[in-house]
Amino acid sequence: MALKFLNKKGWHTGSLRNIENVCEGLHTRSLRNIENVWKAKQKHEAEQRKLEELRKQIQDEREKSEFRLLQEQAGLIP
Repeated sequence: MALKFLNKKGWHTGSLRNIENVCEGLHTRSLRNIENVWKAKQKHEAEQRKLEELRKQIQDEREKSEFRLLQEQAGLIP
């Protein structure tokens, strides 16, 4: 009895109606534009991940070369 008011409200199905209205308003050109923007963002994020990985790799190589130099200066490596 306490939840009886829920049957009178349309809030639980309203979101589906809103989605349908939004989709009806989109033209195919708009959908293509949205897809192109999404693809461009994905490509940019992939490039950023690749650049970050390369930066980490360069930093690791620098640290290794510095460590090797320190070992050579200390006489640990001939």
